[in-house]
Amino acid sequence: MKMPPLTHYPFPDNTYDTPPDTTRYPIDRILFGARVGFLVNLPRIVTTGNKLSARGMFDKYVFARHAYEVMSAVEHSGGRIHIEGIDHIRNNEGPFVVVSNHMSTLETFVFPCLFNYYHDITYVVKESLLKRKGFGEIMRAIGAIGVTRQNPRDDFQRVMSEGETLLHAGRSIVIFPEGTRHTVFVPKDFNSMGVKLAKRAGAKILPVAIKTDFWQNGKVIRDFGPFKWGTPIHMKFGAPMEIHGNGAEEHDWIVNFIRTSYLSWGGEVREG
Repeated sequence: MKMPPLTHYPFPDNTYDTPPDTTRYPIDRILFGARVGFLVNLPRIVTTGNKLSARGMFDKYVFARHAYEVMSAVEHSGGRIHIEGIDHIRNNEGPFVVVSNHMSTLETFVFPCLFNYYHDITYVVKESLLKRKGFGEIMRAIGAIGVTRQNPRDDFQRVMSEGETLLHAGRSIVIFPEGTRHTVFVPKDFNSMGVKLAKRAGAKILPVAIKTDFWQNGKVIRDFGPFKWGTPIHMKFGAPMEIHGNGAEEHDWIVNFIRTSYLSWGGEVREG
């Protein structure tokens, strides 16, 4: 079972761009652009993670390696990744509440290789995901917070209570305030749960803007849709900030950070 921990941080600069000489999986080149290489490698990576989780061996460095292998598989399947603001992760002490817009499965898989060498992240996820074979074992191993999305009040209280405990224990938490994946950014759907959790726990909030529609949502299996060839993958990390007052000013700043970043990448923002 091969998945050594990530023993060095693979992003030495403030920005990262997929090297232009990154090659496609040989089988994909033979099959004229198919993603067979990715579909072979992803189950292998997840299965290894599951086995390590069951043995209590899935620490933050192994999680970082797991995420880095997925990122590499995306790049060897034609994905071209562009990341900005890495120094905000590397040069700031956590824990953080990490808030991001949400487009695809890609950001959930890839974030740990950016964060976990310096921090230790978990997620707020659908409770049903924790019960699912495959990625669910990994989410349980990292102590992810499950929400039902059926009772907003109960979900809010769970995130506030469990989130505060995790943050005080030094664990950073990733929240996707939109609740589900969107192909456009709708500011009014980006709720303030992350800001409220950061204020309650006395933690800083770290904003992220992403455009990851290279990995599209599937019609049959939503998590594993097709790849949209030629569509760049963008991630931009903002500076961590403290929450003052009721957090409205910080929330507005985060929404505008995502809006302006997303527009600069050619994304659609739907106001109103």
